[in-house]
Amino acid sequence: MNATSLIGVILAIGVGFYVMVAQSNMSRDIGAVVARNMQAQTVEPEAPRERAAEEGPEPDPFDKNIVNEGGRSVSRQAVSYLLDPARFDRKRTVTVEVPVSPASLLRPGEAMPEGDLRRLMVEARSAALADAACERLLGSLAGRCGVSGFGVEGGVGGRDRMNPARAAMFADIYVVSTTMVFVPKAPVGSYPETATVMLNNREFDLDPWIMPGPWAAAYEPKLAELYEAAEAACADIRGVYGNCMLRSARMALSGREPGEVRRSFTLAWFSPVYGDTGTTAETGADPADMPVGAVE
Repeated sequence: MNATSLIGVILAIGVGFYVMVAQSNMSRDIGAVVARNMQAQTVEPEAPRERAAEEGPEPDPFDKNIVNEGGRSVSRQAVSYLLDPARFDRKRTVTVEVPVSPASLLRPGEAMPEGDLRRLMVEARSAALADAACERLLGSLAGRCGVSGFGVEGGVGGRDRMNPARAAMFADIYVVSTTMVFVPKAPVGSYPETATVMLNNREFDLDPWIMPGPWAAAYEPKLAELYEAAEAACADIRGVYGNCMLRSARMALSGREPGEVRRSFTLAWFSPVYGDTGTTAETGADPADMPVGAVE
């Protein structure tokens, strides 16, 4: 929900002093996130470099054939997140969900809003969590970070009818989700010297975690574990193949029971392919006949 639609919600719900205050706060709080969002998704073009006509076309810095693990050809546009690590790319993201109690967002002496105004307050005042998520990412894996998505979901306590005690604990909790694009802090490394390389994408899951209660502060060490695990695994792969990049990471409530959190990350890297690969068109050779360059 953007700032314009949120203001529409306020006007539709009713009039009064609180509505005018909520509208003002919402515009101010959400504005920073929207601005960051626009900044994250806008990549300034590089200034063209003048070349003499007799020089001919610019040489391709990555003059290699790319195949997937099934032996099919992969376009360079599909792996832009790996070939151009210095730019924001929507294929390179981190998503973090944080539980938020509306009571924790109230100002001193302020009464709890009712109905739709409560959700509106959560959306407006928890927008600062998006900036905080980027700051945490900048402190570990990212050299640059931008918010590309932000949302609020309520009613997570009703997801588990088998555990009414925990359901009650999370009954009035909202989940704030932030998706970020980022430029990695660690270098991608060196690509294989073979004429053909294989693209590898591998997802890694950490053990599920059950939150002791709906407190956002409990997230901090578990989120740090996720980032550290991704960084360490990528360093290991880089030591074998020479290159690796974090493609995505996610920490989110699973929905199986209130407070269960799932953490995962996906790494991408190129491995060498030796010998003649034959045809690699999508309608080409049988994958069973293709060389395998990755280690399971």
